[in-house]
Amino acid sequence: MKVGVALPQMAPGFNRARMLDWCRGIDEGPYSSISAGERITFFNAEMITLLSAAAVLTERVEVLANVCVSPWHRPALLAKQFTTIDVLSGGRLTVALGVGGRQQDYDALDVPFARRHQRVDDDAAELRRLWSGGTVADGPIGPSPVQPGGPALLCSSLGPKSMARAARWASGVSGFAITGRADEAARLFTLADEAWSAAGRTDRPRRTCGAFVVAGVDDELATLRAFARDYLGFMGDEFAELLAGMQSVAGQAAVAGMLSEMEAAWHRRGDSRPRFLRPPLPRRPDRSGRRPITRPGPAQLAPALPCPPRCFLDSHHAVSRISFSPFSGLAAIRFPAFSADWGLRWRSTRRSVAAIRSTDIVAVAYRPGQAFARCRPARGMTGSVSTRLGQ
Repeated sequence: MKVGVALPQMAPGFNRARMLDWCRGIDEGPYSSISAGERITFFNAEMITLLSAAAVLTERVEVLANVCVSPWHRPALLAKQFTTIDVLSGGRLTVALGVGGRQQDYDALDVPFARRHQRVDDDAAELRRLWSGGTVADGPIGPSPVQPGGPALLCSSLGPKSMARAARWASGVSGFAITGRADEAARLFTLADEAWSAAGRTDRPRRTCGAFVVAGVDDELATLRAFARDYLGFMGDEFAELLAGMQSVAGQAAVAGMLSEMEAAWHRRGDSRPRFLRPPLPRRPDRSGRRPITRPGPAQLAPALPCPPRCFLDSHHAVSRISFSPFSGLAAIRFPAFSADWGLRWRSTRRSVAAIRSTDIVAVAYRPGQAFARCRPARGMTGSVSTRLGQ
């Protein structure tokens, strides 16, 4: 198993000194990659600029765009930007493509949110065509990539439909374990294996995954949860608070335990695949190259919330809000009568949405361990949503 580190671009206090320090520390340390992603309506630094700098400031590690939301970009310009980074890095660039999870970012760029998955498929094909010498307007796009045919393309697909589409063009998957648990990542990788097999591919997908971690600061767990709450705020306050409370990979022992469990899980599956971490706090990476000698147990998730009594709610007035997340497979449901949010395992939706409010809920049935909500189609939900209590 390999371990990569993301630049702390999403954390407060990121500046020139930290960029230099992290690039040098990652390149000189035992890490396999340096990465950056993108958001718009957030305080992060811009991805293309950071990756260009990282390509020049490092000599050894892979430079990973993780994740590039390609519908935000013009394919021809994106092809030129990435081949430039490939040249600057000496052929060390890998690109993960995805749709992102925030409609706010699309709105800020005045880019349509509709058909975004199809646009990622089209962008992947166009990037490959241009990197292989294809022309646009009056000529080819340069510079020529160092890697023949251009950088490897990964997908950030999380669901079965998008994974099946990505299996037609991606070299692998770059996912995210929002709780830092090995079983969460393993489910994603199993989905990738199945999609590759169903597509008739004989190669195995490259499997990478990230997580939120904090180490080396005061009050590590509180810092981790505060960052997760801010980062996930676009999902709604209830859901962000729920997921923030589930964060537990704080401190060196917890990070070592997570990595140990990940490695054990991969060996049980017969794998040895990279894992990319996403530290939310700007702290200089350890350059010693020594692996931790401790092997703590797996990071524990927050205990499951209790269930309300068995009940059937036949009016939307009994529920004030239900929040769903296709990223984590979790849902949060608020019952005013119980004055609490209940953590639920997301089971199935016809179309995932960030939140459904009471005016969209026709009926909800709830019993210990399971909830059933019937929603109006006005907010993009058709049919019903069934959820199951999560651990």
